[in-house]
Amino acid sequence: MNKKIIVIYISKTGFTQQYAYDIAVDLHAEMVSWDRFDFDMIKQFDVVIFGSRIVAGQIDKINAIKFYVKDNPDIDFILYVTGAAPDTATKEIDKIWKENLTFMNETLPHFYLQSGLKYDQMNIIERNLVKAFAKFLKMKPHQKEETLKQAELMSDSFDHSSIEKTVPLIDYVKELTDSN
Repeated sequence: MNKKIIVIYISKTGFTQQYAYDIAVDLHAEMVSWDRFDFDMIKQFDVVIFGSRIVAGQIDKINAIKFYVKDNPDIDFILYVTGAAPDTATKEIDKIWKENLTFMNETLPHFYLQSGLKYDQMNIIERNLVKAFAKFLKMKPHQKEETLKQAELMSDSFDHSSIEKTVPLIDYVKELTDSN
C-alpha cells in the first residue's frame, strides 16, 4: 500500500526546515510549514511527521500536536525535534521526552536531531536567554567537562546538523509504511 506522508515543521532558525526537506525528499513526502498547513486536511494523510524545536526544555507547539494526535487515532504520527544539545546528552534529551510526551506515555515515535544555534536568526530575547544560560553553565561550580564544552559552544552560532541524523527516522517510516 502506498501511504500518503506529510512533514509539517515549525522552524525559527532554519534547522527544523532543512531536516523537514531532507526527510520529505527521501520519503517522497509532502512538506509544509506549520503556519501554512490547513489542519482540516490532516485526515488525507496516512503518516504525519511533525518537526519542531526545543525551547527551554519545551517542544514548541507540543500542546497543539497533542490535540492532533489524540483527535486522529487512525493516522501514524511521528515527532522529531531539533536542538543545540549534543546527541550524547541522552539524560537531558530523555528528560525533555518525559516532560513533553506524557500524553502518550512516551509512545509517540520520537527522534532527536541535533542542529545548532543561529544567533542571527533569533529575536533579541531568545538570543539573550541562550547566552545567559551559557554563561550560567560556565560559572556553575563542579561542572562536568561535557557541560563546559557545551557552554563554550553556545557562546557563538554553530551548525552540527547533518542529513545522516535523519536516517533512523527515515528507516522507521519506511519500515512502518512497508509493513502496512
